[in-house]
Amino acid sequence: MTVPVVLAIAGVVALFLGVWGGGIKAKEIEIPPAPPKARVIVGVVGLVFIGISIWLSTPTSTGSQQVSLENPTSSVPTPTAVSVIGATVTRSQVNEWTLGETTEANVYGCLDKSGKLPAPEISFNKGDTVPKGALVAILFWVDGGAHWDKFPVKPICVYNDWGLFESTDNFQAINAGGYRRIVP
Repeated sequence: MTVPVVLAIAGVVALFLGVWGGGIKAKEIEIPPAPPKARVIVGVVGLVFIGISIWLSTPTSTGSQQVSLENPTSSVPTPTAVSVIGATVTRSQVNEWTLGETTEANVYGCLDKSGKLPAPEISFNKGDTVPKGALVAILFWVDGGAHWDKFPVKPICVYNDWGLFESTDNFQAINAGGYRRIVP
C-alpha cells in the first residue's frame, strides 16, 4: 500500500468520524460519541489527509515518482545537462536517451519535473500538427484515445503511452505536449 492510499483511508475514516461523531458499534468494536470540538478537529484532519493524498497522487508531484529497482533512474542521461540551441536536439543526444519502452522512473529521468522537455521546447495543443523529425513529449492515451503505435512515432524513452517519441511523419496531436526539432 502506498502513502497516498494510507492517507486517503485515514482521511476518509477521520472525516466519517467528524461528520457522524462516533456512537458506532460493530461486533467487538465500539466508537463512543465525540464532543463537538473534537468532531470539528477530526473532520479538518480528515480533509487535510485526503488533500495530501490527492496532492501526492498527481503525476507532477515529486512524491508520486516511483523508482524501479530493476532499472534505476541514475543510469538515464538527463536532458537538462545537454546544451541546446533554440528548441533543437542533436541526433547523438536522441540516441543517448533511447531506452525504448522502459519504467516510469526512467521517463521522469528523461523529462523535467513537470513531465515536459526541459526548456526551450515548442509547445503544441490537442489538434495541432506535430512535424516530422521532432523529439516529442506527449501522453497519447487520453480518454480512450489511441495507443502510441497508431501514430507515426517511434519510442525513445516511453512508459505505456507517455514519454519521449521521435516523429517519423507529421501527425495531429491527440493531446497537448512539446517538441524539439532533431538536428544532425
